[in-house]
Amino acid sequence: MPIIHFIPKVNDSLILPMMIKQILIISVIGWTLLSGCTTSEPPIASSIEMSWSFDSLDTHSGLSVTTFTLTNHSAREISGTDWAIYFSQMTRPREITTEGSGLHIESITGDYRKIYPDSSFVPIAPGGQRSFQVTYGGFAGRISLAPVGAYYINSATGSSSDHVIAIKENNVFPGLKRPEIQELLLEDVQMRYQENARNVSHVANVASEKLLHLIPSPVSFEPNGRHMTVSGKIGISYSDGLASEVNMLRDQLKKVFTGKIEMGENLVGAQILISIDEDIEGDEAYHLNVANGVIEILGSDAAGVFYGIQSLARLYPVDNYREPKNYLTVTGCSITDIPRFAYRGLQLDVARNFHSLAQVKEVINQMSYYKLNKLHLSLTNDEGWRLEIPGLPELTEVGSRRGHTLDELDMLYPAYGSGPFADPDRGAGTGYYSRAEFIALLRYANAHHVEVITEIDVPGHARAAIKAMIARQNKFEKSGDPAQAIEYLLSDPDDASEYSSAQHYDDNVVCICQESTYHFIEKVVDEIVSIYREAGAPLTAIHSGGDEVPHGAWRKSPICVNMISQNAQLDSADDLTPYFFKRFMAILEKYDLTSAGWEEIVLKTSETGNNEKEINFDFAGKNVLPYVWNSVWGWGSEDMAYRLANGGYPIIMCNSGDLYFDLAYNRDPSEPGLTWSGYVDTRSAFEFEPMDMFSTATEKYNGELLEPEYIAGKVRLQPSARKNIRGIQGQLWSETVRNSDRLDYYLFPKLLGLAERAWSKAPGWTSPDSKSDRLNAIHADWAIFANTVGAVELPLLDYFDGGVAYRIPMPGAVYLSGQLEANVRYAGLEIRYTIDGTEPTVSSTLYDGSVRVSADEIRLRAFNALGRGGRSSVVRAD
Repeated sequence: MPIIHFIPKVNDSLILPMMIKQILIISVIGWTLLSGCTTSEPPIASSIEMSWSFDSLDTHSGLSVTTFTLTNHSAREISGTDWAIYFSQMTRPREITTEGSGLHIESITGDYRKIYPDSSFVPIAPGGQRSFQVTYGGFAGRISLAPVGAYYINSATGSSSDHVIAIKENNVFPGLKRPEIQELLLEDVQMRYQENARNVSHVANVASEKLLHLIPSPVSFEPNGRHMTVSGKIGISYSDGLASEVNMLRDQLKKVFTGKIEMGENLVGAQILISIDEDIEGDEAYHLNVANGVIEILGSDAAGVFYGIQSLARLYPVDNYREPKNYLTVTGCSITDIPRFAYRGLQLDVARNFHSLAQVKEVINQMSYYKLNKLHLSLTNDEGWRLEIPGLPELTEVGSRRGHTLDELDMLYPAYGSGPFADPDRGAGTGYYSRAEFIALLRYANAHHVEVITEIDVPGHARAAIKAMIARQNKFEKSGDPAQAIEYLLSDPDDASEYSSAQHYDDNVVCICQESTYHFIEKVVDEIVSIYREAGAPLTAIHSGGDEVPHGAWRKSPICVNMISQNAQLDSADDLTPYFFKRFMAILEKYDLTSAGWEEIVLKTSETGNNEKEINFDFAGKNVLPYVWNSVWGWGSEDMAYRLANGGYPIIMCNSGDLYFDLAYNRDPSEPGLTWSGYVDTRSAFEFEPMDMFSTATEKYNGELLEPEYIAGKVRLQPSARKNIRGIQGQLWSETVRNSDRLDYYLFPKLLGLAERAWSKAPGWTSPDSKSDRLNAIHADWAIFANTVGAVELPLLDYFDGGVAYRIPMPGAVYLSGQLEANVRYAGLEIRYTIDGTEPTVSSTLYDGSVRVSADEIRLRAFNALGRGGRSSVVRAD
C-alpha cells in the first residue's frame, strides 16, 4: 500500500484578530487511504486550497456569516460529483446561503462535517476558485471554532482512491472597529492594556521581601536570615518506611547537584534528616527546618514527608536548575504546613483527544510539585475509549481509533481535527493505555502521592463504547454466535428516540433498560479493580460520569417503553436516570467503592417538567460523591454546590466558570480555548473561594456584570455544611488540546491559582462586608501572588521536568500621538517590539518604558528569560 502523507494543523496559536480568515492549504499528496485500493494518478495533480473566513455577526439575529473558498492550484479542473471534503468544526453550520455554488455542507455527527458537490456544480478551472457563504448560530469568530483536520476524498462513497489533504494555516488581520469590539465584549490590545494596568498598578508596589517563597503558600514561613550551603557530598538520613520518598528526594537533588549523594537509615553525619513525627497533627502535614547546617523534614505521615520534600525543592536556586553544580545553597527558614482540603484535584480528559503515558506522567510530576493529590482521568467519552479491558478488545480496537470510515465498524469518525488516519503518530485522535501501561501509570502516581480516579462515562457521552459493542455484535453475528453478539450490547437497535447531545450526537446514550448494559458495566468495573489491585494503588471510588444526558433519550426505545410499563416504580422515561444510578451504585458497593460522578447523578427531572432538574435526596447519606461543575455565571444554577452540601451531600467543587482550564484565558478571538462558560485565567482560580464563591463573583459568562440582586437571591453555604466541601478540582477537557504544548499552555499558570486555593489556608478577603474593602484586599493578595508567579514560579517552570511551555501573556498597548505605552501581566517578562510589520524576536527593540515611535503599526511580544516568546499584539495609530 503506497504511503499517504497527512500534515495536521500544528500551530493554532498565531495572531488572529477580530476578522478571522483561516487559510487551509489543501494538497493532494497521497495515493490511497483504504487498504487494497489502487490508482494510477491523483485526480488533481497539484493542490486545492480551501479558505474559511469569519465575515460578520448580526447581533440582532445572532447569526455569524462566514465564507468558504475553494481554489484550484492544479493543472486540472475540479469537476464531477464524486468527491468530498471532510473536516471538523465545533460550531455547527446552519446552511450554505450562496445560490448557484453547486456545493452543500452536511453535519454528519458531532463536529464532523462534509462539503460535497451536486449535479449543478460548475467545474473549477485551473487557477479558478469558488466561494460560498455559510451561516452559524452565535459568534463563530474565535480561532478554536475554525475548521480543522480537513481531508479530501475523491469518491462520494469513499470506496475507491481516497486522496488526503494537507493543511497549512495563514492569517490576515483586517480587524473590526473598536465599537464593534466593545459591543461584542471582546478584547483588543487597548483593552488588554487597561486590564494589565489595573493588575500591574498593584503588582508594581509589591516589595521583593513580601513575595511568597513558594506556591502554594504554607501556613507559616519564617526565614532566619541565614543560608545553608553544602558542597561535594550530601548525606540523607531517614527513618523506616520512607524509602520511596527519599528516592524522590535523591532524584530531585540529581537535577540541581552534581556531587555525591549518600542515603541510609540513621546515616551518621547527614545534612538532611527525614522522619515521621506522630505528634504533628493532621494528615499530610509537615515541618521543614533549615538551620545550623542541617535540613530537617518531619511529616505526620509519608505524604507529609513527601510534601516537605517538595517544599525543599522550591528553595533551591534557579541557577542550579539551569545548570547543576557541585554545591547547593538553601535559604534558612522554618516552615509549618498542612493542607486546607484533603481533595486537591485535577481532571484530565484523555478521551476526546489522547495524551500519551509520558504526557500524563509529566502532569503527575507537575501536580505533585504543587501539592495536588487527585488525578481524575476521563478515560471514556463519545470520541474515544482509552483503557484496555481484557475480554472486550473492541473497546480499543474500534473505540480508541479515529479515522476515515464509512460505517464505524473498524474505527470512529474523526473529531476535533484528528483527520483521516487512525495513527497516534499523526494526531491525537487515536491511542489507548494497555493494561500493563495503566498499571505502570498507577504505580508512578502512587509514588508521587497522587491517587488516580478513573472515570467511565455513562449513560451519556458513551458513543465510543456503544459503537465498539456494535462492532463486537457484528463480528459475532458473522461468526454465528448470537449469544456472544449481544452479551455486552449497549444499544437498542430499534430505538427511535430523538435527541441531540451537547456535542451534537444523536446516538451517544446507552440503553439502560437491558441487562447487557449492566453486564458490560460489571465487566469493566471488575477489570478496573483487578488493575488497581495488581498495581498496589489505592482505589476508593470510580467516577461514573453521568453528565449531560440529552432530553429525549430512551423515550422511543421499545425496550425502555416495555420496562417502564412493567415496573411499578417507573412512571416515565424521566425516572430512568435515578434507576440507572441506583443499579450502578449497587455494582460499586460490591467492591466497597464510592460512587463518584458529575452532579447529575444526584439530580432528577423536576415536577415542573421542561427538562428542569432538582435534587434527588434518595442518595443523600449513602456512599456518593457528586462533582459539581454546572455553575455557569448567569445560567441560574450557580448555587447548586451549596444546595447539595446543605442537603447532606459531600461534594467536590469543579465550577466551570472558575476552574475549567480549557476555557480561553481572555476574550480575544485569537486566544485558543472554549468560551461557553466564560473565560478562565490564573486569577479566576486564585479568586475562587469554595466556602463563599459569591464573594468574588462580578461577571456573567458573557462579560456582562452580575447584578447584586441576582447574587443576593442565591443559596449560601450553611456553617454546618462546610464539612461537606471535601475539596476542589480543576478540569482540562481536550477538545482543543492536540499536543503537549497546548496541554502546558492551558495548565500553566492557571494551575498555580488552583494549587493556592486547594492547599493554602482560607484567604482573609472573604471577611469584609464592604465590597470596596473586599476588592482592595483581593487586589493586595493578588499583587503578591502575581508577582511571585512572574518572579519565582515561571523561572522555575522554565527548567522543571525539562521545561514547561506555560502561556506567556500577550502585551497590552496604547499608541496615541506617537507615544507608545505597553505592559504585560506578570513581572519578570520583557516586551520587545517592531515597527516594520515583522514578528518581534528576542533581538528586537526592548521596550523599557514609554517611548515615542513613528509607525502606522507596532507589533509587541513578551519573552521569558529563555527567550521564548508568547503571541504578539498589534497596535495601530489612531
